[in-house]
Amino acid sequence: MSSQDNITVIDHGDEITINFDDCMKYHGKDSIGGLALGFRLMQLAFSELTSGKAPDRTSISFRTTFAGPGLRDSVELISRAFTRGVYKLEEASVASSNAPESPAGPLWFEVTIDGKSAAYEVIQAAVNPEFVRLGKLSRSGKITDAEKPLWTEQKQKLAAAVLAAPPSTYLRRI
Repeated sequence: MSSQDNITVIDHGDEITINFDDCMKYHGKDSIGGLALGFRLMQLAFSELTSGKAPDRTSISFRTTFAGPGLRDSVELISRAFTRGVYKLEEASVASSNAPESPAGPLWFEVTIDGKSAAYEVIQAAVNPEFVRLGKLSRSGKITDAEKPLWTEQKQKLAAAVLAAPPSTYLRRI
C-alpha cells in the first residue's frame, strides 16, 4: 500500500490521516477481511461522494446489513459513526438481491457524506463458499480446532486480495 491508500478526515478542525495499519492497531487482525473491506469501502465512498476535499467526520453516516466487527471498526475509526449513533445495522431485506451472503449478513452498505449517499455491495466473486462456510461455523461456535487455521487463512486471503487492488475491484456502487 502507498500513501495514496490513506484516508483523511477533519476532526474538530484538524486533519487526521488514517491508513490500514491504523485500522489494524485499532481492531487487531481477527476480522481482518472485514477490516480491509471497510477501509476500501470508505476510500471508494470518499472518492465518489466528496470533491476531493477531506470530509468532516461528523458529516459521515453509515448503514449496512453486515454485522461484522472488522468492517464496523474500520468505519468507526474513520468516521466515529458508531460512537455518534449514525452507524445503523439494517435487516437483511434492505440489501440488494445481488449482495453476496457472508457469515455476518449480506455485504451491502450505504455511506452518506455531507448529505450525498451511495449504496455499495461486494462483488459475488470476492467471498468464496469456503469463507462463508467456515465463517458461519465460527460464528455459531461449531468450528473445530482443525478448521480454525483454515478460517484464519480465509480471512487473511480476503484482506490481502482487497488491499492489493483498487477499491472498485471488489466493491461496486449500486
